[in-house]
Amino acid sequence: MANRSGPKGDEFERLMAKKLNEAYETEEFAKTPGSGALMGLTNFGKKMGLSEAVRRTLASDLIVPDWFKFSVECKWYKNSPNYAAIIKGADSDLDGWLGETLYDAINTDLVPLLFFKTNNKGIHAVLPKYFGRDMSDTKTGDWIIPQYFCGYGDFVIFGLDYFLDNRRVFVDYATNMQKSWIDTWYTNSEHVKYLLENLKKVKAKQKNKPRKRK
Repeated sequence: MANRSGPKGDEFERLMAKKLNEAYETEEFAKTPGSGALMGLTNFGKKMGLSEAVRRTLASDLIVPDWFKFSVECKWYKNSPNYAAIIKGADSDLDGWLGETLYDAINTDLVPLLFFKTNNKGIHAVLPKYFGRDMSDTKTGDWIIPQYFCGYGDFVIFGLDYFLDNRRVFVDYATNMQKSWIDTWYTNSEHVKYLLENLKKVKAKQKNKPRKRK
């Protein structure tokens, strides 16, 4: 699910599709027409008659291959983010983006993955924190999430380079993860509940906001 991100947002979505195509040596990643708005919060119920494959294709910001079990959102900070708020786990932009990412992931049975860009600090990835806590790379014994991450509620934030360097490990983890385990995390996480409820409130407020006359 995506807001109208404007030219900068569209540009970032295309950039991330390019980076993922290069990293995985494929051409299967692409920007979703309408940036996922066709399957957004207000439209998802109207599209339930579509096949699962079509819904997955239209739901998030990026079209991804079947083997990439992530629902991807790509967001861009128009201004420098409030890093103090991020460290405290209380950034309104990040809360909204994670709510959108979660909504799409839950409705398509995929793992939520958010990429966000800032003007001065580069690109970061955000994943559920269980990626760092519950499984290690069997080849090296290292945790999937690096030590230099920033916790954000039940999520972790880390650099895009680390995600791309360990791209196969992340894909294997998401592929082998049991759906029942993910559903349990969704159900038990108070942070997830808050983000989804916050998303509903934000969307309702936007819907009820008077339109400006032309």
